[in-house]
Amino acid sequence: MADATYLQSQTPMTHQNEGKKKSKKKWIIGGVIGVFVLGGIGAALSDDEEEDQEPTAEEAPEEDTEAEEEEEDEEDESEEQLEVIGEEENDEENLEEAVEREEEDLAEEVEDEASEMTSGEANALSHAESYLNYTGFSREGLIGQLEFEDYTTAEAEFAVDNVEVDWNEQAVRVAESYLDYTSFSRQGLIDQLLFEGFTQEQAEHGVNEAY
Repeated sequence: MADATYLQSQTPMTHQNEGKKKSKKKWIIGGVIGVFVLGGIGAALSDDEEEDQEPTAEEAPEEDTEAEEEEEDEEDESEEQLEVIGEEENDEENLEEAVEREEEDLAEEVEDEASEMTSGEANALSHAESYLNYTGFSREGLIGQLEFEDYTTAEAEFAVDNVEVDWNEQAVRVAESYLDYTSFSRQGLIDQLLFEGFTQEQAEHGVNEAY
């Protein structure tokens, strides 16, 4: 009887111990499951973060590509500007060269003409320039004045044809000189300029400017 009582008294303790062990196992299993669950959630969150970051990684090359395209456009514009500047410089150089060639050609022509002139023609030309610096002349009047100075007609005509002169301006000078000296009617002054060897057009121009 004593043994039976002992066994009965021990039986509940065994059940209690087994209950505690089962509880511990449940907690352990629950903890393991919780770890796995938390690990899974953390991994999922990490995947989400990586997925969120992936577009940024894709956008970075696009931004780099846009920057490279802008740099290429700027380089192209710079090259075009340099080409335009180069063309303008070439045009200026070509223009300068053309002007220099023209001046050289004119100088050569003058030298050729000077070398072809006789001493009589050269002297007549110099004399004609002196007269024009002193007073006004018509073409015919200047030829007559040079012939009066004993130049031949050929020498006088050569000088008058090669001197730098504007016959319209000469008509104005002569008309003003006459008006400074005495009074003339408009038609009378035109007639006087015609008598001096000016053409009708030159005489009218001179009177219109001076009268």
